[in-house]
Amino acid sequence: SILQGIVCNSLANIHAGLNNNDLSLQYYRIAERDIKRTSGTSRGLSTCYLEFAGFYLNRQLTDSAIVYGKLAMQVAKAVPYLRGIGKAAKFLSGVYELQHKVDSAFFYQKIYVAANDS
Repeated sequence: SILQGIVCNSLANIHAGLNNNDLSLQYYRIAERDIKRTSGTSRGLSTCYLEFAGFYLNRQLTDSAIVYGKLAMQVAKAVPYLRGIGKAAKFLSGVYELQHKVDSAFFYQKIYVAANDS
């Protein structure tokens, strides 16, 4: 159910904060599966992917963080979920800024500003 997906996403965040990485990933994957099964492309799925992205960024796995950040953006655009687009764009802009990829950081910063101006 969607509720189970939300609960699992919350448990994943808690375990990520405790550095229980394996358990955290298991809960993220359960959350993703349950949200996809009950809601398909949704705000919840976009949020779940953004949580995945943050998990990977906090562990300095930037390639995986970018993949999940882009998935969050893709789902948010499909819904459409303007706040999710903004959150994903802000996240991606920050990741690219950390990598000193100014063009990509600026690209996502523009999307973030546009999403917040709407």
